[in-house]
Amino acid sequence: NDGCEPVTNTLTGKIAFIDRGICAISDKSLNAEQKGAVAVIICNSSTGGPAGEIGGGTVADALKIPSYMLSFADCQKIRASVLNNEVKGTISFKISYPANTVWGNKPKEGDFNGGLNDWIVQKENTWTWISNGNIPGGPYSFALQSTATTASNGIAAFNHDLLHNDGQGPCGEECNGGLISPNISLAGQNIEGLVVEFTSTMLNFGSGFNVIASKNGGVSWPDTFQVHVEYGTFNRTAGERVRVGLCGYDGVSQVRIQFYFEGNFYYWGIDDVILLNEKVADTRIHKNFYAVAPSLKTPASQVSEIPFVADMANVGNKVAENTKMEVIIRNATGDVGKSIVNYGNVAPCTIIENKVFPEPFIPPSTAGVFVGEYKITSNGEPLNADNTAPFYFINTQSTYGTMLTEAEWGSNYMRYVFGSFIDDISKNNFYSAGNAYYVPKGQGFKVTNVRFGLANANINEVLNSFLYVDIYEWNDANNNNRCEPIERKRVGGQFVVIETGMNIRNLTVPVIGVDSQGDLDEKRSVLLKNNTQYLVMVHTDNQGKSQQQLLGHT
Repeated sequence: NDGCEPVTNTLTGKIAFIDRGICAISDKSLNAEQKGAVAVIICNSSTGGPAGEIGGGTVADALKIPSYMLSFADCQKIRASVLNNEVKGTISFKISYPANTVWGNKPKEGDFNGGLNDWIVQKENTWTWISNGNIPGGPYSFALQSTATTASNGIAAFNHDLLHNDGQGPCGEECNGGLISPNISLAGQNIEGLVVEFTSTMLNFGSGFNVIASKNGGVSWPDTFQVHVEYGTFNRTAGERVRVGLCGYDGVSQVRIQFYFEGNFYYWGIDDVILLNEKVADTRIHKNFYAVAPSLKTPASQVSEIPFVADMANVGNKVAENTKMEVIIRNATGDVGKSIVNYGNVAPCTIIENKVFPEPFIPPSTAGVFVGEYKITSNGEPLNADNTAPFYFINTQSTYGTMLTEAEWGSNYMRYVFGSFIDDISKNNFYSAGNAYYVPKGQGFKVTNVRFGLANANINEVLNSFLYVDIYEWNDANNNNRCEPIERKRVGGQFVVIETGMNIRNLTVPVIGVDSQGDLDEKRSVLLKNNTQYLVMVHTDNQGKSQQQLLGHT
């Protein structure tokens, strides 16, 4: 019943029916698979959670058969039938396509079933077919499994990292190429508008992702639509469903689509491409550009004005009427701030940048967590994930910070600030990292401590080594976001020696001020000023020993 011991009866061709409890669910499923089961149903307990697919963990990842949790009530119905007579079960796989799909709903059109099929590669050594949907990692990246609906029968992918192969492969530092569909006939169909929909799997460094369209069978490609503009360096997605409205394609009798990857590391995978006959407005917030609080944590005494601004786009093929974006700020007591900007009617395939909201926001001078959300709407448009952009910030008693501590997060979630770039590229054991903080009402306050951490797993690697803290006043006189020597003035700091027994992932260093010559002076404090920006830096110095790895998080 519980399936925890190796199964003694043969289950070849059968669906295993197993009770929850005693041992891990994935162990039960693997035991059944090893005796020939084609699927597993785990019967939940009377107090268990909802039904769903089983996944995750080393054992679960090894399963090659589907394994599902079923509710206690439904299991009782099946159990009664099993005790009375044999129960027949079937496993089926079905893809549901929208009713307005005009292409891609037939095998081998846009699902890359068994190969690229009628799609062609515009440039050699770019796009290829991957049979299992798992894009292999190259020298600088890791493998990523596509979660597209039909990933198991193959996807199309352009793996620049692997093709570059640390300079040993056929691709250079930048390598571009297109994947071109067959010419798609739409003759006899009343095309109100066209939307390309596909599943995207990608890992980005500095690449460009484009959908290009042609009305003349690929003789010319006049229309380029950028996608994934919201994803920056090291962002990735394993199976995002992307929609692109083709502007100016109303009433066309044919179309050809090209996925054009401007490869600057790492890769892009495409699957389950369909064309929809649809005229739709589709507004979205560009999540790579919207204003949030200057720091995640700010002392309640130092709150300052937060201006609101967000870039938006209408990526649909229809005018977005009565478009507006609002941002609402809430705390535990309810709404504490709101601002709205009106865009009116936004033309299709239009990007609007840098439109500042009319009212900025000054948070209450009280400690607590504040949650904000940008939301964009237009007439008749359903609210989707790309129509909202959430953020939050914390007013503290006395602490500035750009991230949660690991104690607050609940796990050791931070990683190397620079990773392998220091060891592998610069060959330099000395580097600095830090944060800038704006202090509007500093008079009467001082800095007492600076907190940071090291990722080194073995304290013996860094035992008896030094790290240095510096605090600078910084006036960015030329407004170039670079803290140049002429713009900064040292006002405090300290050094720390790594000793046995320290928790190096969480080092709190008391800081002192400086004398008139800028040298540390234990008799002085780091006194703050009004309307001043401060730079807090930590400098590594391991005297030629193992690399000190400062902790950070992007």
